[in-house]
Amino acid sequence: MNLLSFAFGLIIASICIYLISFSLYSVGLLLKNKVSGAVSSLIFKIARLGSLLAWLLTLSVFIINWVDAGAPPFGNMYHVFIVSSVSLVPAWLLLRFYYNIRSGEHLFALAALMPLIPALLKNGDAHGWQPPPALQSVYFIPHVWVYMFSYLLMGIAGLSGLITFGITVFSPREAKSRLLKNVKNGVVFSQKSLYIIVRTGFFFLSVGMVLGALWAETAWGRYWGWDIKETWALVNWVVYLLYFHLRYIKISDKWMGLYLFVAFLTILITLIGVNYMNDEFSSSLHTYAN
Repeated sequence: MNLLSFAFGLIIASICIYLISFSLYSVGLLLKNKVSGAVSSLIFKIARLGSLLAWLLTLSVFIINWVDAGAPPFGNMYHVFIVSSVSLVPAWLLLRFYYNIRSGEHLFALAALMPLIPALLKNGDAHGWQPPPALQSVYFIPHVWVYMFSYLLMGIAGLSGLITFGITVFSPREAKSRLLKNVKNGVVFSQKSLYIIVRTGFFFLSVGMVLGALWAETAWGRYWGWDIKETWALVNWVVYLLYFHLRYIKISDKWMGLYLFVAFLTILITLIGVNYMNDEFSSSLHTYAN
């Protein structure tokens, strides 16, 4: 069995363990006020250990890809999905210990799981990959990593927003009380926590754009070229910039939640969708990331 075949098995194992962890988190949240504190605490501990194990397996895949390529594995969509999932623990540590956000652990597990599914489908792209000249830049690795870190944070915010929207839509008469209860139980983030998560994600989104411009100047002799990928990256930035303005308008949690989910969909378009938008993408300077 070669290294990449072993990595394929590790991805499958990570997906399965994340699914188990997410299920345990969900069970723990449902039983939080119905069983003893010791039982609830045990369920969450097992779920956390499962998430940590899945993350370590994904980190191992990242290391295997690096060894196999003999270069930092950030160069195609398979690598990008793995890097996005590996960003789980750094994101969790940042929010938990720096911002003291202690809820939504199930959303972290789900957000780390999601990119592993397309990574599994793109596994064949890892074979024989070597970085082309355009990727051999000091800006390349930080550019990709900060974007993936940002996307993971925005994904967590979007998932919380979707659940918030669902709670208020399916229980309109008890929406406020149910939402407060779910915030208290850690099912969804409060608007304050969501603001912190999106603000942090937006910072990394902005840094990623600046690093990309600096990289483009060294690689192609211009900071910005209105490439389809660059244009959609700007769309993402504007969409999340608008979120900060909308916070000052009296918009309900329901619609703000839906907005964050739709905003994350624009990120998915940038990450995946533009690859299939039209034939002109074949001439894009970002075709190496297919």
